[in-house]
Amino acid sequence: MSERVGHGVFGWSGTERRSDRYGAFVLAATPYASSDRIANHLDVATLRPLDGKRVRITCRVIANRESGHAGDLALKVFPTTPDVGEVVDLGVGTLRLEDAGYDGMTAVAMVPGDGRDTFWFEPRKLYRLHDQTVDVFIEETTEDFSPAPTFKSTSDPVSIDVGDGYIQAKGVKDGVNYSAPPKVERVGDGLFFMDNEPHVAGRRRKLERR
Repeated sequence: MSERVGHGVFGWSGTERRSDRYGAFVLAATPYASSDRIANHLDVATLRPLDGKRVRITCRVIANRESGHAGDLALKVFPTTPDVGEVVDLGVGTLRLEDAGYDGMTAVAMVPGDGRDTFWFEPRKLYRLHDQTVDVFIEETTEDFSPAPTFKSTSDPVSIDVGDGYIQAKGVKDGVNYSAPPKVERVGDGLFFMDNEPHVAGRRRKLERR
């Protein structure tokens, strides 16, 4: 039987998107691009005995809003707005509680059964829930692990122009500095023209480690 273990605004660390892991979520007090505030909580005491056990996680939408996130441009997956009362099944995996790395929050991860490093959750389901106020339910199960989503991970570091001067980085590692080399054009007589190229939404650029 499913047990309610949390309430809050559904979201995740940017590391999840940049690495394609998509493996853990948090229940925040505020949406991504809003100052609205709710009373969020995660019942860690109830979750601890399930840490390392096979579980199914579902989320029920309590309040909906338009997400402030641009989505994942590399995967071409974007936020959609669910109906209030909609239930999203995040699937079956091994529960793992992690330090979210910010605001003192605990992240809820669900490790797949096939040892893969990417797409632990289905990204389309995550973006269906992004910025929505949800109740989270969990139950121990013996059901089969959820299969891997049909996405190809970004292997080489790239940036993708969002527009308005913003970019999304993919395939990068936290703690490593990257740069986008300029376009260099030979114009003759030993002269070169260097152009950083204007931002055009959707344009990809290779990133190099600095």
